[in-house]
Amino acid sequence: MISVIIPMYNSEKTIKESIDSVLMQTRVDLIKEIIIVDDEYLIRNLIRNCIDWDEIDIDIVGEASNAHECLKLIENTKPDIVLTDINMPLTNGLDMSEHLLKKYPEIKIIIITGYDKFEYAKRSVRLGVSDFILKPIDDEELKRAGLRIKEKIEKEKAEINKVKSIEETIGDLTEIIELDKKESDKCINIKKKKKYIIKNLSNKE
Repeated sequence: MISVIIPMYNSEKTIKESIDSVLMQTRVDLIKEIIIVDDEYLIRNLIRNCIDWDEIDIDIVGEASNAHECLKLIENTKPDIVLTDINMPLTNGLDMSEHLLKKYPEIKIIIITGYDKFEYAKRSVRLGVSDFILKPIDDEELKRAGLRIKEKIEKEKAEINKVKSIEETIGDLTEIIELDKKESDKCINIKKKKKYIIKNLSNKE
């Protein structure tokens, strides 16, 4: 729920502007950013234009034709999602994904490939890739994949905010149960903290 506090002396125009501003900020918070990675320009162009990305609140912030370009682009844009092909020169999409997830574990990756092979799907899952789409690209499947990733990001964000809220509320207890915050174990630690905090609060009652 969004609450807007507006002074009584404000004019009707000012009230409308205040509400519009809050709604705009809410929409900005919901928008996720994506990078498209494929060595073929025509495929990148197809992905860009085959669905209405604005409709699902995803903003394409860049394109790359190989892993090297992608890594440089990520450093500058810090996207939420990377949509990449597997078959690319020098470094393939899976090797690139493995490197990305080690350095940026919060980024979600969607793999697009023409290879309908179990080994690729299995390795994708093992690496932590968020979704896997086969070529030829189906517009509706691509749209559904985008929406699934958005929902996953929002759920993780809500979980993190919930834990932060609990930590702020109990203050001193947080210091006692502080766990190692290694980047690769961030999600696991959040779940451990939440479980430990709830258990201790229940015992106190």
